Amino acid sequence: MSNDHVESNADKGMNMEWDYEEEYYPPWLPALILFPPLAPFFWKYHVRVNKELLSLGYSHYFYQEIERCAIEKAESIEHINGMTQFGGWGYRKNLQWITGYIATNGPGIRLTYKQKNGNQTVTIIFNCQDAKKVCDILNTPILNDEVH
Repeated sequence: MSNDHVESNADKGMNMEWDYEEEYYPPWLPALILFPPLAPFFWKYHVRVNKELLSLGYSHYFYQEIERCAIEKAESIEHINGMTQFGGWGYRKNLQWITGYIATNGPGIRLTYKQKNGNQTVTIIFNCQDAKKVCDILNTPILNDEVH
């Protein structure tokens, strides 16, 4: 069952530097038949990047939006194993208490950013099918369009 939808706005002729989007049904979604009330929370997984925000997570419940200016570093991870590194898939915490948005085993990103209050640095790990490309986008400094 593969309902993957990975799309870059560059494929549509838009600015590749700032736009990236992937959205798909997690491969373990059929397992939620055992727990139907959880299905709406994990229905679709997404990663979206534009000039202002990174949005990632599941459906409309377990997701996070991070301002690009708060991102300190994005590192590509070659392979995330949900079971051995996070004890399963979904919205998880590992033994180091790092939050994970784990949709599948495979490539991902370790992201470090400052919280809105600016006092605390947070690290999260999430799946991304084109992790290197997204890291390149997120690690590119944002330039202000206005000329002073």
